[in-house]
Amino acid sequence: MFIFKKIRSFLHSTPTRLIAGYYFLFTVGFAILLWLPFSLQEGVSLSFLDALFVSTSGLSNTGLSPISTVETFSITGIVILALNLQIGGLGLMMLSTAIWLLAGHKISTRERALIMTDQNQINLSGVVKLVKSVLISFLIIELSFMLILGNYYYFMGYYSNYWTAMLQGFFTTVSAITNSGFDITGASLIPFQNDYFVQTLHMFLMFFGAMGFPVILDIQRYVQCKKANKRFKFSIYTKLTMITTIILWIVGIIGFYIFEYHHFLVDKGPIEGFFYATFNSLTTRNAGFATVDMNAFTTATLTMFCGLMFVGSSPNSSGGGIRTTTFAIIVLAILSFARGKEYVNIYGREIETNTVYKSFMIFIVGILIVCLSTLLICASDSFSLMEIFFEVSSAFGTTGLTMGITGELTSFAKIVLIVTMFIGRIGIVTFLMIFRTNSHPVKVRYPKADIIIG
Repeated sequence: MFIFKKIRSFLHSTPTRLIAGYYFLFTVGFAILLWLPFSLQEGVSLSFLDALFVSTSGLSNTGLSPISTVETFSITGIVILALNLQIGGLGLMMLSTAIWLLAGHKISTRERALIMTDQNQINLSGVVKLVKSVLISFLIIELSFMLILGNYYYFMGYYSNYWTAMLQGFFTTVSAITNSGFDITGASLIPFQNDYFVQTLHMFLMFFGAMGFPVILDIQRYVQCKKANKRFKFSIYTKLTMITTIILWIVGIIGFYIFEYHHFLVDKGPIEGFFYATFNSLTTRNAGFATVDMNAFTTATLTMFCGLMFVGSSPNSSGGGIRTTTFAIIVLAILSFARGKEYVNIYGREIETNTVYKSFMIFIVGILIVCLSTLLICASDSFSLMEIFFEVSSAFGTTGLTMGITGELTSFAKIVLIVTMFIGRIGIVTFLMIFRTNSHPVKVRYPKADIIIG
């Protein structure tokens, strides 16, 4: 009892620890549900470690899996996994807030603090409005795309049974919008590699899920102001997020053409090549769906994909990585230093020095996590460095792309990836703040000293 009290006291000491604790408990809870017989097909067994791996991958919206989803889980298991993806994509506190609001419960300051921590917000104001707007948008888009994809699959002859087609439409919609990358086709989107309508719908869902909730809210306000003939100004955060996302998407497309023009694209037509480049550039930072086996690409392309997965999606989205705004601020800071500027400025505003410092901290810790995870798996498994580095980058960026080694990893390597995916889900800042103590304000400061660097 004493140990449980100490754990409870530790978790309740800060909102960050409580959020991390909730995610851990939900991960274990979903692992148990997926491990139980009613979630499995008849005659199929699943180790608890693999169930925990799938649960972590689902709640972190990664998509890596050591087993075949369609061959392992029953309809019940698939629905449980879809719920796992949905909770991971929207966030525990966002769904909890929705339940509180439906029950007529008044959101307290403490609960607002938990929502703010879970959604990585800067202040308490507007968090409940953010929850309402995002939930309504997600539900409308998910329902619409589920019906479109389900009926398309059926009437185009992909599935002969209507309800099977609708199940595929339901699961792939949830998986795409939450940037999870799980599939129940058994081959990701490879069966649709020549169906550009399906790919376009998935790209829209992936892009929507990766934008981040504050951007969605900003776009909603823009539409409302347009209807009312009012002026609207996008926030600096929205501008920076959208521009960085589009630039990275374009860089990925150009890089894909450069590295694969005389290799994978050598026998592909212009439209076919364009969709391969566009889809893969987007999926590497978001969902992890694949229209082709990753082993078909050159080492240069795979290395570029690792970089894109490391950057990941935008803050407050269902994706992982160091996030697009972190990457953008680092680039701006480097350019400012090279130009002899003392501060980082953008859109007529100066970025807080603490934000710049935090961005470099996230970048460095992210590199350390990826390097350490890669080193540990290299020590326990005999796969090539490229295969392991790609797998770790995918886990950290919660992307889910793989070169096909996930199911053959040792138990130790799976545990390493589970920890990496969990950190990728809660974010580096939240992860580091778990270890922060309630220190008192510093009353004594030491004389400053300068050290030669570089």
